[in-house]
Amino acid sequence: MSGLAGRNSETRAIVTGGAQGIGFAVAEALADEGCCALALIGRSQEKGDKAVAVLKKNGVDAIFISADVAKVADCKRAVATALGHFGTLNALVNAAATSARGSLVETTEELFDQIFDTNVRG
Repeated sequence: MSGLAGRNSETRAIVTGGAQGIGFAVAEALADEGCCALALIGRSQEKGDKAVAVLKKNGVDAIFISADVAKVADCKRAVATALGHFGTLNALVNAAATSARGSLVETTEELFDQIFDTNVRG
């Protein structure tokens, strides 16, 4: 923890893509800045559980919510779950992203829509 611990002691945030990569790095940085509560949103329960364990070890009230941010119903459920656990939310980090290997010519309309929905809408 840095000398800034407690600076954001009232911050309760959702971090999409928070179980790995940039999203988890942001979650760790928020925790280091004193964020008291984090709801990590992602698709992999296993990765989410590991990320939450790290944050809890550092004293953060953290939960993982399995959801696909490309689906509006999943997003609404995730927010409702986080609100039910923390009571309030006052920060959002949209770090969820996806990609696919292959050429533009090989990209189907369905694959393009999936990538767009996660990276832009999610």
